[in-house]
Amino acid sequence: HMSFPCTFRGIADWADQFRTGVLIYTLAMGFLIASVVGWFLWTQWLPVWESSLAQLPAGSVIEKQRFPTPTPTSVSLTSNRFISISVRTDPQSEISATSDVRVILDESDLRVGSLFGYMLLPYPEGYIIDLDPVQLQPWWLSRSYFFYLGGFTLIWIGFSVLWRVIAAIYWVPVFILTYLWGRTSSVGTIFRLNLLSLMPPALFMTVALALYGLEQLNLQEFLVANAIHIPMGWGIILLSVRKLEVRSLRPSTDSSESKKTRTN
Repeated sequence: HMSFPCTFRGIADWADQFRTGVLIYTLAMGFLIASVVGWFLWTQWLPVWESSLAQLPAGSVIEKQRFPTPTPTSVSLTSNRFISISVRTDPQSEISATSDVRVILDESDLRVGSLFGYMLLPYPEGYIIDLDPVQLQPWWLSRSYFFYLGGFTLIWIGFSVLWRVIAAIYWVPVFILTYLWGRTSSVGTIFRLNLLSLMPPALFMTVALALYGLEQLNLQEFLVANAIHIPMGWGIILLSVRKLEVRSLRPSTDSSESKKTRTN
């Protein structure tokens, strides 16, 4: 009987015996996480983005890495608890927003801010970006579904690849542990054990994101959960390694039967 890989024994058993199951299980976990991330973006960020498109100043355009508006302005377009989008082309004015993530279209750069201050992103060089709402809003609405589907797929594939990269990075120290603790090990077994040990922390973060999206956690609490889930994976790896089979000792060449024979 093989346990499901949500216990230390189950992780060890699957890593050692259930190769195809590990692939299916991790892909399913990636799909679940991409679904929750997509739900959060669709319900909390996307409405703010689409509403802001309709409220951009008429005739707005980004050209030569500048965003001049017909008249200097500083205004918050749309906001909720999670994100706000503003335009500030009047350097004498300030934008006051309390959202967890604040996006400001400044005259010379894009500013993205949160708890730790603002990150400045220069506008792309050599491009003319038409932000007139009459042109931009229909363009976006006719393509938003494909952007969403592409983003969902990218998140799904991205997590699946990221977990495998981390599992490969952890391989050497975990191999040393299996040797020191006298556990059976192989390249594939250790890699799969590392990979499976990352799934419970990933599920923990998925639940935290869902609670954050439902406004049951604030941003600080969500970031604490994010910090906790990394050492959680290390602890699960250590305890799962202890559940691997113990290496069999080499049989003695001088058995009790041979002793008895010589005595007789």
